[in-house]
Amino acid sequence: MIAITTPGSAGAAQSSSDSAAAAARLTSRIAKLQQQLKEASNSDADSEVKQQQLQTQIKLLQAQLVQLQRQQAEEANQQQQTRASGSVNIADGVNRPTEEHLLNVYI
Repeated sequence: MIAITTPGSAGAAQSSSDSAAAAARLTSRIAKLQQQLKEASNSDADSEVKQQQLQTQIKLLQAQLVQLQRQQAEEANQQQQTRASGSVNIADGVNRPTEEHLLNVYI
């Protein structure tokens, strides 16, 4: 089994590369298990238990892969929202008053 760990406050680039590497490892492991399942299905009838174990492991890894892909999508969405909200905050105090930068107009 492969344990998936997520970095706490690591940089976005490292996080995405870690996630991509974890997804690649999961995909590779799934492919190996599927190959073992094919080989087990071609062998004698005593391998039925082994086939069931392999199928269970494949399902587990596929579920982990789906979870990882959802996490990557959420992180990408959060980064996009951060970029969008960050561009709005840049102009605060320049053309609009804030608590620190008040706009006084005298006539």
